Amino acid sequence: MRVIATCFKWLLLPVVAFTSGCTSSLERDDVLAYKVSHPLNLQQYYQSNWYRPDKHEIEEIRVIQPDGYLSRGVRLSVKDSDNTVFYLGGAPYRDQQDDADILGQLAFLGLNVVTFRQRGIDEHGYWPTLAQLKTDADTLYQSIKQRYEHEYLILHGAAMSTFWVAEIAAQQNREAGVQQALVVEAPVTTVNELAMDGDKWAWLREKQVAEDLASLDNYQTLAEFDGPLLVLIAGEDTQVPAELSARFFAAQRSWKKSVAVIENTDEHALLHSDDALAAYTQFVRKHGWENTPDTVN
Repeated sequence: MRVIATCFKWLLLPVVAFTSGCTSSLERDDVLAYKVSHPLNLQQYYQSNWYRPDKHEIEEIRVIQPDGYLSRGVRLSVKDSDNTVFYLGGAPYRDQQDDADILGQLAFLGLNVVTFRQRGIDEHGYWPTLAQLKTDADTLYQSIKQRYEHEYLILHGAAMSTFWVAEIAAQQNREAGVQQALVVEAPVTTVNELAMDGDKWAWLREKQVAEDLASLDNYQTLAEFDGPLLVLIAGEDTQVPAELSARFFAAQRSWKKSVAVIENTDEHALLHSDDALAAYTQFVRKHGWENTPDTVN
């Protein structure tokens, strides 16, 4: 199995790892074992302890990308909810149980959720490029926006995926005049700052950051964004330093921004924190539509 040679080959593994927002270290062979054709198992959701047939509906969603790649995702519908989260955070090698747990947490808040498995290594052993990941995110967003046009859409990204969601939100703000609601977990400012501040990625300091990675700049992307923004930060995040995410929040000009720093919590437990869920609930009640169902006890 071969891996395509690109100018950022040294950074491909961390880039894909960051897209999940809560992925532990993996050996190269572990990552290569996964294929983009890996199917969704809807039974995983039906069998979750939070799933209630009288309140929840689960369906698979498929979206064809411009290059023919088939993006597979799942839609969780909560009865009487018109607030929908597009969660962009699942890396291709992420355990589907993680996705089911995240959907359960958001379902607890009475929110519909749509999430997709991100593009992984193809059948020829080629990694996705940054351009493909960006295009995928934008195509999925446009599809969801059109499909659920009568629902209030909340765009949610984690770690490196915050680059994609920030770009979409900024574009909507700039070109369509839409204040797209945006939630970011452990946002990254720039890859260069991550290399300098992140102890886990200290080895990046000794390598030249490729031009396309260096161009990922949330400072610049969100320079004029003034839509609703919630920043969730785990105080003990092992992937993205909390200080870096705090710097991201401080730089944003939106007067509709809010932040929740959850101390003594890492990236794995962030969305399982009562304080994080409380901040999410307050954000939706302030900026979403009024007919959000009561939370499930």
